[in-house]
Amino acid sequence: MKRISLLLAATTMLWGSIYVCNKMLLDTVPGFTLLCLRYCIAAVVMLSFLAIQKKKGYGKIKPIEAKDRKYVVLFGLGAYVISVSLQQFSKKLCGAAISSLINCMNPIFICFFAVLLLHEQMTAKKIICIVCAAVGAACIVGGDLTGGAHITGMVLSMGSALSWGIVSVCA
Repeated sequence: MKRISLLLAATTMLWGSIYVCNKMLLDTVPGFTLLCLRYCIAAVVMLSFLAIQKKKGYGKIKPIEAKDRKYVVLFGLGAYVISVSLQQFSKKLCGAAISSLINCMNPIFICFFAVLLLHEQMTAKKIICIVCAAVGAACIVGGDLTGGAHITGMVLSMGSALSWGIVSVCA
């Protein structure tokens, strides 16, 4: 249990640092280059974990079934390429703090798309939580409309959250 807690804490710290590190790196590295480097590093790390798992004999890797490939492509393109690209470019325009705050609205979009696409029930508790989250974000972000680039960055960040929400529900 202790190991799992440490891994979860490390994951949270790494995920949270993405916004600040990307913002700093975007001043010197072009956005698309940084995005490609990020995916290359992730691929190396994931392939290393896969090799370790194989060596330890944790089972065979199952190929993706033909009927599921469209979902893998949808998730890969929609969630990672589109969403993360929008998120990355929004950081350059509106800053890491605003971008991360808007991007944290993913659960709101997931909830809406689950109701629209999966016909899940919208409960009073969910509505209250969504309203509180939206009002809180509006209070923080609303006072920071300091120019066209800032607004464009916020729109890109909102697009990132929307695309992640759609793919999360559809995939």
